[in-house]
Amino acid sequence: MAKKRRKKKLTIDSFSKMERVDPKAPARRPRYIGKDYGKALTEFVASLLKMNEDSVKSRKLNDESLARAVIREYSEYPDLKERYTKEGKRWIKLLRNRYNVGDLNVKFSVPDRISFRYTNGVIGKGGGEMILSNSTDSMVSKGGEAEESWINEQHAYYTASLLKKHSGSIPSHLQRDWMLPADDPLVLEKMEIINRRSLAKK
Repeated sequence: MAKKRRKKKLTIDSFSKMERVDPKAPARRPRYIGKDYGKALTEFVASLLKMNEDSVKSRKLNDESLARAVIREYSEYPDLKERYTKEGKRWIKLLRNRYNVGDLNVKFSVPDRISFRYTNGVIGKGGGEMILSNSTDSMVSKGGEAEESWINEQHAYYTASLLKKHSGSIPSHLQRDWMLPADDPLVLEKMEIINRRSLAKK
């Protein structure tokens, strides 16, 4: 009987050879360099988010666990450690928004799959459920229409964000399968929300 091949565990190094989006962009010395992986903070977080999205449910991490990974990697920087200890979940959320539109790190373009929030997965004990909320951890996916609707809403929001960023037309090299048409009613709804927020900040 043939032996089953074990799936290779995803690690940060799995995404260490990402191609630069703009090879001609001048390299700036990062403010924070990780002690184990030697990556800039934004590259490390982008790698974490991609790894988390690509992992099986039993290996999904919640935002608190992702923040702890940042603290461990950058423990030599007291200011960053304090920031992620006090408000780690908020910072992961902010960086996720940038990651999902390809603005987090020069080595990561718009992702093929956007990053979502999850509960912690535990091998043999479940977990790794998608959190269907931007503000609370209590709304957890159980599959079906609720999860499908939430994913569609997030796709619409980030499609609208990219349309806003690129003046109504997303360049062909940034287009991904998850994006909705520009005239989709849900995209137009999200665009109105984004425009209202932009006006409110002025």
